[in-house]
Amino acid sequence: IPTDHIVWLRSFNLAAGILMLSGVYIFNLRIWGKKTAIYASLLFGTSLGFISVFGTVNTIALPSALIVLAVMGFIYAYLNDSGYFLAYLLAAMAMVTGGWVMAGFFLFCIIGIVLMDLSPQRFLGICPIQGLCIFGFFMMLFYLVLRIAGGPAYVPDVLSAGKDQGLFKGIWLVIKYNLPWIPLLIPAWLFSTGEKDKGAWQKMLPVKIALVIAILVLCFSAHIPEGYALLSVPFGATLGGYWIAEGMRSRRPFLLHACMLVPGAIAIACGLVLAGVDPLVSKALMPLNLCVVAGFLVLSLVFIYVAKRQRYTQMLILGMVSVFAVSWTYTQIYLPERLKQDDAFATQASAYSPLLVFNDDLYMRGYTGIKGNDPVITGRNMVPVCKKAYLAASTSDPEGLAKRLGQQMEITPLKVARDKVLFLILPREHQ
Repeated sequence: IPTDHIVWLRSFNLAAGILMLSGVYIFNLRIWGKKTAIYASLLFGTSLGFISVFGTVNTIALPSALIVLAVMGFIYAYLNDSGYFLAYLLAAMAMVTGGWVMAGFFLFCIIGIVLMDLSPQRFLGICPIQGLCIFGFFMMLFYLVLRIAGGPAYVPDVLSAGKDQGLFKGIWLVIKYNLPWIPLLIPAWLFSTGEKDKGAWQKMLPVKIALVIAILVLCFSAHIPEGYALLSVPFGATLGGYWIAEGMRSRRPFLLHACMLVPGAIAIACGLVLAGVDPLVSKALMPLNLCVVAGFLVLSLVFIYVAKRQRYTQMLILGMVSVFAVSWTYTQIYLPERLKQDDAFATQASAYSPLLVFNDDLYMRGYTGIKGNDPVITGRNMVPVCKKAYLAASTSDPEGLAKRLGQQMEITPLKVARDKVLFLILPREHQ
């Protein structure tokens, strides 16, 4: 993107989000109809994954949008037995913007859809030669440009960003990015599995395969950013939207009631924590916080009222309203106060010299640099040898960091915030 202005960067991600949301709507509209398309789009657009990726400046926004549209385009082409070119083109673009994991996700989706459909003979019908040519052209062009612009040392790892998330963290990221609608996947999956209409069951099978593969890729890929948990969200939203449109009045009333109750409860609880509990703990409770807390309490009472009367559509609407309210609370109340605290910490830390920051602590490097200090960049295994120094670090475990550093040097905490610390460090001989 040829600009560093925050408005343009956010606008670019917003455009990618609208493109992806439109793709989800059109995909569901063409296969299952308007009602499913509306519900699926609403579930996707109010999920934590959508808001956290497309509501911020996030580099995974474009490749995520492209690969989801590519997989949905392939599913639609597979069901209609034509139109694979656009899907391959989008997948190739996703690969060069998002890395090898995008190509792997698309390839495994193709293999899974064809094999699980028990139709291996259809491999020749999906135009594989056309797809290989498109991917080969994009890779050749991509490597040629990068080798000229960045040199041979830059080329090998450019498509392998991220790290191994692990099984349990991968599962947690999938749950997190599908909040608050993750409970809906239980009855939606059961309903689509027990669907008596063979045609409807076959249409939903590729979506379920794409959802499972998105989870597996996140859990077992060696190089993948955690934001790619978003890939599971549109397919989960499609399952949920289809269930709401076609089978919400199921024969399992307790399961139905619980799965409709939990999403709204999660959203309202998050709003109360952001607007009330967190400011109260940090002693930053303002009149605006109290008004927002009162609003969430009223919303919770209305939600309880409609839940008792089993008005599931109203419960769904209130859950979506709660998500928008939580998003507003986060951006207008929680985040400004958090940034104010970070700014105050960086101002205090920048007054000390020499100030050390870890080379992989980009957060602290950025804040101390903005404040005009030129910190000393050091590795995490550094050991002071001749004089005192100060260390500023961002960490989720200040006590653990202090314990580890204490094995190599004398440390004195000067300021400890929730996720930031400032230490005075001395070599061992200065006890």
